[in-house]
Amino acid sequence: MAQQLATLRTPAAYAGVSKYAQQHSGEAAAAAYLALGHAYLLDKRFSESETSLRQARQYGEELADYADFLGAEANHDAGNEAAAEALLHGFAGRYPDSIFNAQAPELEANVLLALGNAAGAQQVLTQAAGLAAANRPGFQLAQGEVAYTMGQREAAELIF
Repeated sequence: MAQQLATLRTPAAYAGVSKYAQQHSGEAAAAAYLALGHAYLLDKRFSESETSLRQARQYGEELADYADFLGAEANHDAGNEAAAEALLHGFAGRYPDSIFNAQAPELEANVLLALGNAAGAQQVLTQAAGLAAANRPGFQLAQGEVAYTMGQREAAELIF
């Protein structure tokens, strides 16, 4: 069911996975809510995505890094940057073995930029500079955006 939901995202697939999630507990429910949250994210239904991913975190711990990272994406895409930053801050420390550790710094930098915190974004990227994350094109793009933002701020300070 979850595979069908990931590829087709039909009303029947949503209903089947939702029913499964409601009828189970623990990690089984967490996996179903994670599948729902991911599908909602793909469909740009950010509020529903965030709700499902929060439920995934409530029901289990095994997929908590998935729920937090995807939840941060959903919040960021919805413009809820404070909630996204709350999920991303300290992500690698909470989930040292997560597959999302290479992506988290660039997402957090983008979230911090959206919050108007270019210095914080720069700090996040600097801390990850020697890691695998630094080789990702998205990381390098985030570095450029931070540098541009900081350069614009410095230029504005010179003018005023």
